[in-house]
Amino acid sequence: MEPLFEMGEDALMVVEEENDDSQRHKHLPDNVLKNIFKHLSYQDILRCHLACTHMHKYLSENVAEFARPQLDDLIIESVRDAGWLRQLRLEFKCMEINGTHACLKKTEFSENEEETFEPVSKLTPTFIKLLEDRCRWIVASGDVTFRYIYIDDDVLQHLMKFFESARGLFFTHCTIDVSEGRLRTLLALSKCVKFGLNESQFVQTVLNDHILDAMSHCDILELCWCKPRHLKQLTNRTLIRWGNQKRLPKKINLDGMCTEFTTSALVSFIKAFANEYREWLSAPIKAAKTLPVQWNLGEVVLTDNPYHLLQSIEGIEVRHCALILENREEYDLLPSWASHIADNTFVAIQFTTRHTNKHRHKPLCDNA
Repeated sequence: MEPLFEMGEDALMVVEEENDDSQRHKHLPDNVLKNIFKHLSYQDILRCHLACTHMHKYLSENVAEFARPQLDDLIIESVRDAGWLRQLRLEFKCMEINGTHACLKKTEFSENEEETFEPVSKLTPTFIKLLEDRCRWIVASGDVTFRYIYIDDDVLQHLMKFFESARGLFFTHCTIDVSEGRLRTLLALSKCVKFGLNESQFVQTVLNDHILDAMSHCDILELCWCKPRHLKQLTNRTLIRWGNQKRLPKKINLDGMCTEFTTSALVSFIKAFANEYREWLSAPIKAAKTLPVQWNLGEVVLTDNPYHLLQSIEGIEVRHCALILENREEYDLLPSWASHIADNTFVAIQFTTRHTNKHRHKPLCDNA
């Protein structure tokens, strides 16, 4: 297989046109070649492919041991073009961070004779083999995104080794049929600080404290409108761990989700923000200042009246309070409880509250 980037067919034809001087490269031992190539940049290695067929073959067989292009985005998705009623197309795309915007695509049509089109697709063995072959040539150091894909343990077993350098893992409209241990291993082995699931469904296991503990640091967590909606094992333990990080998460988005976070623990988490950004809060407000955090913490358990608790934190201004009925499904249509630290141009922290059988308190009101 040829290098993925910047070597076209015309360039590879040069490899076949060996002269007498290039024959001597065939006599170089592999250990000598390895010691040479491990010190070269990817651009230099790319040029070495043109030296002779022997060197091209050696570099192709051992590509994972040497410098490779760093990718900003690696996207694996299932799509359907307009007009295609029965065929399923899988695309593999990758884009370099620097240099030429080289985009690779592989299209495969499944033999699906059903009239209905399934929105989520399983990766076929042929496509998985393609991914393995392509991923050998790159380093997925940026975000890895799955769209409309059925993810199970077998898929992750084949692809996990290629995501060890990934900084972000995102799943959009996916079915996650993965064991808790496999998902923990994926987050632990990678350098993942960004984790997102959007309108996806869990089958075997649901996101919980134990899984998120595998992330060395959480910078971004997005979990929006997933099934099941109620994450019964996502508790204050995760909030405490986030609050004790060296840096607080920049973005948390639990839109449409329900956790076991409590209002008292949430206020403590907001206090951690007030302590970390004390100088930022006390400084004169500048319109051009960048948002330090943006948190939407979904629906939490009402244990104490957060209105009064938040008044004790300097810089807090409570704009509105509302209580969500426990079994109300259309809670997203109700006015939400929102607090704003400093000016709402800069920081927004939002969550809704609900009663449970364990915690019964008087309903909140705007004038609490």
